[in-house]
Amino acid sequence: MNDDTQASDLLARETIESMRDAVLSIDRRGTILMLNPAAEALLRVKTEEVLGQSFAETFIDRPELERMNDCVLDAIYDPATPHTAEIQIASDDSAVLHWVVRTNLLAGETGEPVGVVASIADVSERVRLLQENLDEVRTRQLFGRFFLYALGVMSIGTIVNNLIARSIVDVDVYTPAFTWGYLVVQFVPALVIIRLMGLTRQDLGLSTDGLGRSLKEGALASLLFAGLVAGFALTLHHFEALPGKPGQFELLPTLGYLVHSFVQELVARGFLQTTFQRFLEDRRGFKSVLLTSSLFGLFHLHFGFAAVMLTMISSVVFGLFYLRNPNLAGVTLFHFIAGGCAFWFGLL
Repeated sequence: MNDDTQASDLLARETIESMRDAVLSIDRRGTILMLNPAAEALLRVKTEEVLGQSFAETFIDRPELERMNDCVLDAIYDPATPHTAEIQIASDDSAVLHWVVRTNLLAGETGEPVGVVASIADVSERVRLLQENLDEVRTRQLFGRFFLYALGVMSIGTIVNNLIARSIVDVDVYTPAFTWGYLVVQFVPALVIIRLMGLTRQDLGLSTDGLGRSLKEGALASLLFAGLVAGFALTLHHFEALPGKPGQFELLPTLGYLVHSFVQELVARGFLQTTFQRFLEDRRGFKSVLLTSSLFGLFHLHFGFAAVMLTMISSVVFGLFYLRNPNLAGVTLFHFIAGGCAFWFGLL
């Protein structure tokens, strides 16, 4: 019988030491009686240093283990009641660890309480996998909403183009009223989808992050483009090949175009390009720029093929600028100056 008891004790000891969960036993006075290798690794202690020591004194200076300490101490004062706690701990590499602490009564030979056994399971990997699955489901839901937006706007654009091409609706597409109306048709659904997707202002480029750099580089790009436009326009004027007449600066229309440029960039860069880049996992962003530029170019099909190509090319330039400076301030300024210069120098 004695041999059987020794074999049983040895088996129990080997089982505990081989467990992946951390296990430690504490008597009713709070003295640490035993801990397995998993507990040593998880709690970053050595058996020979803590065995026989007070649990409270050993871990009291570990603020990250406060909830674990509370759970174990509650169990020491009330060993007959099982206690469970789920705790989160910041690791050395800034990752968050998820532990589940459970305590059970440690009974003597006659059944009287002599202490508690605490097991600590590190469920961080399970939590990470669960979070990944939830993120994947949420991403699919968000992509569905985004796809419906893109499909809806493309359908609206197709209907508008057909109505104009077939002369069913007599409308001047070059009037400010039509331009603003067509933009609103794109903007309002975009706002709805942005809200449904839970995109933040930072996601849309509406933050102070990188604002100074964005404005500085936007101003520099605008000056360079203005110089190129001026030189090109003067060359065309010299050969009497200027496609339009130089426009006059008017304050209210100019301010209106500034707002118009901002709304276009909010939809094209802040929403479309950013969302494409997110769903396609396009780290470099080039595919997202091309997709956004193509889609935005097709929105201008009713202006003619030349307008589609011009919109696509300019959208690629603005998209590449936004990749470097993901803040709407700079790209809006660039868009405004580029379009304004093209109008004022008679290129449009």
